[in-house]
Amino acid sequence: MNTNKRVAYFYNNEIGNYNYGKFHFMNPKRISMAHSLIVGYGVYKDLDVYTTREATKEEIMQFHD
Repeated sequence: MNTNKRVAYFYNNEIGNYNYGKFHFMNPKRISMAHSLIVGYGVYKDLDVYTTREATKEEIMQFHD
């Protein structure tokens, strides 16, 4: 059994520019603070880090009507 599984971390610097609404859990300030801690403490070195991008309309339509 492989016990060396890594955690994937998805981040994009642009995420903080979008407001999801007052009560949505993806608060831009909270995301930015979490990212700062992940980088500041070097946690990202133990993660598989991926940069996200905006989906195309065609990609979105594969999962939403």
